[in-house]
Amino acid sequence: MDMSLLPTNLGVKWPERVEKWLAYKKTGIMWVDSSQEGRNDNGNAPLNTIFNGFDDTLKA
Repeated sequence: MDMSLLPTNLGVKWPERVEKWLAYKKTGIMWVDSSQEGRNDNGNAPLNTIFNGFDDTLKA
């Protein structure tokens, strides 16, 4: 998880936000907020946090 992408509107404190994010992820929704601090000036992710090729599917 990239901490800079975790939406701040999920809670006031870090543990609360992580807990809510994990609950959403279990239902198949992974919220990210690309407008928060930690992004480059042009809104792109730093090279080590690009989701290119990321596969979070489960094998049936």
